[in-house]
Amino acid sequence: RFFVPEKSGLKKSKEPIQLPARNQRILESFKKYLLDNKYKSGSVETYCYVVSHFMAHYEKFDIRRISNEKVLEFLNQHLPEKNYSISYQNQAYSTLKAFLKYMGKCIRFIELRNRPKSPKKEKQPGNKNQILKMIFNIANLKHRFVLALFYETAIRKNEFLSLKVEDLNLGSRYLR
Repeated sequence: RFFVPEKSGLKKSKEPIQLPARNQRILESFKKYLLDNKYKSGSVETYCYVVSHFMAHYEKFDIRRISNEKVLEFLNQHLPEKNYSISYQNQAYSTLKAFLKYMGKCIRFIELRNRPKSPKKEKQPGNKNQILKMIFNIANLKHRFVLALFYETAIRKNEFLSLKVEDLNLGSRYLR
């Protein structure tokens, strides 16, 4: 029986996953293998949870003879269909790769699978009032001036670093 570790970020389970005795023995042996290979205890618990999740999904199959297609089906279909997070899916990928290596199975097929990626979030600039409010809340005048200069002129970092005092005309708000 394995519980989800507290800090794992995985979906929490109220009940431990119940496995048949044959799979429980394999899981205990895998846990010993991980500990012998100097995996940290938190990683071992997480790996064991993922493997027990995999075993529970295929409880009618002999896990020692499970096909590569079943592993790919679990990774590519089952986890996304159940709305598991991308980090959990990647954890399952790494875990099952280690588990298959432990079981002595060929793991070339798993290298070809594209891992899921989190969607990139575009940085949204605030509106003009928010930005000006942030700039004017800066107590240090030098820092406030630099940020205001970046905001008002859209100057690049290298251009800013090469500026000299004589390049600034503050009276006419002109920058050479």
